[in-house]
Amino acid sequence: MEEKKYKATETIIKQGDDGDQLFLVDQGLLDCKQRNKQNEEKIVKSYQPGDFFGEMALLYNEKRAATIMAFTDCVLWVLDKETFDTFIKQPVLEKRQRYDGILQKFPILQQIDPYLRQQIADALHVVSFKAEDVVFKQKDKGDYFYLIQEGQLKAFKKGEEDEDEEQCVFEFCEFDYFGELAMLKEIHRQATIVCETDCILLGLDKQSFTKLLAPIHDVIKQGTGRYLNFSFN
Repeated sequence: MEEKKYKATETIIKQGDDGDQLFLVDQGLLDCKQRNKQNEEKIVKSYQPGDFFGEMALLYNEKRAATIMAFTDCVLWVLDKETFDTFIKQPVLEKRQRYDGILQKFPILQQIDPYLRQQIADALHVVSFKAEDVVFKQKDKGDYFYLIQEGQLKAFKKGEEDEDEEQCVFEFCEFDYFGELAMLKEIHRQATIVCETDCILLGLDKQSFTKLLAPIHDVIKQGTGRYLNFSFN
């Protein structure tokens, strides 16, 4: 990989150009701008250290879909197309194709932008649990949000007076989700989650939840109303 430095306001890639490089952000902030059919340009997302861009043109042999401009001085690491095709392209395509179809089955993700959904597929951590396994316990630190690909789970909450007594307060099924309270409210886990059956879960870490699911955070917040009867904070 080659290190490249850009000054603020400098354009890194331009919408409509051919794409032959992938960029990883080491330092700095960048804006992603798209021009619509009315020739109006607007910022559709931003990039920060740890993010990457430019992969769509390499994966699908398409023109650049957006213009990326440095908002501050930036340090980027650049990967050429030949190296990308040799080492990265096929595994990324396979994962995106496999999980994009699965993600479309989740009601909460059906209205999300297809490109963003593909980025969610990239960020997924796939984990399997056996029946009766504990995913996390009440009062644990919350660092993952989970989508349920397969299986059924139950939420158990300890009594306020008798902590030895646990009550089942909620049940989760296929294509549901859980773990959002700790992410949205910066609090510890409010219940213990136990697998009722063997399960396959799709996990997003806190950074991915915050960035990639930002467009539906309000929808997720509204969904927390389903817990009101069970004294969840």
